[in-house]
Amino acid sequence: MTGDTRIEQAHLLYERAVFGGDSDALATADLGLDAVEADVALARGRLEHARFLDNRVENALELELFKAGRRTV
Repeated sequence: MTGDTRIEQAHLLYERAVFGGDSDALATADLGLDAVEADVALARGRLEHARFLDNRVENALELELFKAGRRTV
């Protein structure tokens, strides 16, 4: 499932919760959005790592992004 798919899924689950009274759908939506956030954090961490390999200047953000990606998975 791609990020866009998970965001669309969250939208559909929102509608189920708001218009259908399915409050359990919110937990499922949260899990999907957490996964999107993890994917974004890991991708940004990889970009920061590529920058480090290019210029050998450490950026503390790189480690924080990898930690954030691992934490939300």
